Amino acid sequence: MILTIDKTTTEKDLHLWLDKVRTKRKAVSKARMAKYFGILPDIGDGLQIQKQLRNEWD
Repeated sequence: MILTIDKTTTEKDLHLWLDKVRTKRKAVSKARMAKYFGILPDIGDGLQIQKQLRNEWD
């Protein structure tokens, strides 16, 4: 991203740009983390399911 600052750029413009960058980075960060953390739909207790799958004598 390139920000061009010339004589007509105001402090308000810089604050708006900074807010835009912050919200964009926050959204990208959430999207990256979403693939590692989340909720599986209606599977019940995940730990109990893992125990059943890993217990060969059950």
